[in-house]
Amino acid sequence: SDDLLRERDILHKNMTKAVQSIEKQQNLVKLLEQDKRTLEHEINGYCQEAHKQRKIIQQLEKDRDRHLNHTSGLMQKAVRMINGPGCWPLLKGRPSPWCLVLQ
Repeated sequence: SDDLLRERDILHKNMTKAVQSIEKQQNLVKLLEQDKRTLEHEINGYCQEAHKQRKIIQQLEKDRDRHLNHTSGLMQKAVRMINGPGCWPLLKGRPSPWCLVLQ
């Protein structure tokens, strides 16, 4: 009878330890799942921000190209005006220095 009681106490003690261990594991799993959700949320935010930044970069590249084309057109117009008739007024037999700037 004493042996049975002692065996029952040992089994009860082992069962209690097992239950505590399971509870610790369950709590750890809950924490890890919460961390996973938090990280997924952060990653989603970073992806959205990266998408916004890509759109901004594309718009800036379009603006750059538009400004380059506009500047190129203005430079071509300036060269045509400089090389056109009437741009070579004689100043004591020499062309105007402004006409030579863009040559």
